[in-house]
Amino acid sequence: MGELMYLLPDALIYRNMDQIVMIQQVDSNQTELEYQKEMEEVEDVIQRSILYRKKDTDFQIGIGKSVEGYQRLKESYHEASRAIKYIDIIRLVTGDKNKSVVHYSNLGFFQIFGEIDDVTELERYIPETLKKLYLYDDEHKGELITTLQMYLRNKQSIRKTADAMFVHYRTISYRLEKIKQISGINFDNANEVLAVSNGLIIYKMLKEIE
Repeated sequence: MGELMYLLPDALIYRNMDQIVMIQQVDSNQTELEYQKEMEEVEDVIQRSILYRKKDTDFQIGIGKSVEGYQRLKESYHEASRAIKYIDIIRLVTGDKNKSVVHYSNLGFFQIFGEIDDVTELERYIPETLKKLYLYDDEHKGELITTLQMYLRNKQSIRKTADAMFVHYRTISYRLEKIKQISGINFDNANEVLAVSNGLIIYKMLKEIE
């Protein structure tokens, strides 16, 4: 917390359990992107300081919306907490394992699904094709889901997927045929691929809820 107070002397900073809450006055001349860049620089300095002290801490920053009046600070705090909650999922989706600063307004459809606390309601958004694949992987301790995630992340490139997973491209080709056989996913259907991509994210979100 000392580093934050040094880096941001004008901010109101206090500790709340395992969180550090920071309240700052908005600079009207600073854009949202500029502020996020500033927070990324702050996060980088603090994370390097933590590593220097040989501490095993993953320092993350969630940013809520700007509000007027102290009575609305709870809204911004709620958004910042939500942003931090889904950082691990965003890292998975983007492939950026070092992603540590997230603005709630940039969560996209996470804002919608993140507000759904009913697990049954969330499960409705997972395609049946994907459920079949998860069931197969659970029963056979397979890597089809991991392969599917990497394949979609690499824009359906078998070669790039193989390189990312450090396996032969024929291994990826075999797994993809297995995926099609078990689930029936049609990778030529853009809408279906989008639904599957979202389903993978939702499944990860459900794991976070458990």
